[in-house]
Amino acid sequence: MDEFRDPVVAGRSPASAADVLEPLYGARGALKFLAWASIVVGALQCLSIVGIVVGWLPIWIGVLLARTADRLERGVEGQDGPLLREGMEALAQGVRIQAVLVLIGVALTLLWLVGLVLMAIGMAVDSGAFR
Repeated sequence: MDEFRDPVVAGRSPASAADVLEPLYGARGALKFLAWASIVVGALQCLSIVGIVVGWLPIWIGVLLARTADRLERGVEGQDGPLLREGMEALAQGVRIQAVLVLIGVALTLLWLVGLVLMAIGMAVDSGAFR
């Protein structure tokens, strides 16, 4: 019943951490690219005063993605479980930061839309459309 806690499920042998992380290990080049792209985007955002407020977040995410790729590569090649765990913790932190950024973006978009609607209503009232 509790198949996730049983090391051998339906005759299968337990998988090693390296086996489980093989798909992510295969995408480490993409992880490195995303890390550098995120760092560059954050640096470009930091060129403006307003961009400094949010520009450090993509840089931080890029550093975490680079750390994930490095720990993943070294951990799989050296069969080092603690290194693999560090890499997955960095990836998890990067995902959490990205989720917060998405929530902030959604909230700001909703505020912007409410502002547009209120401005449209205000313009309609001022023009006499509701007389």
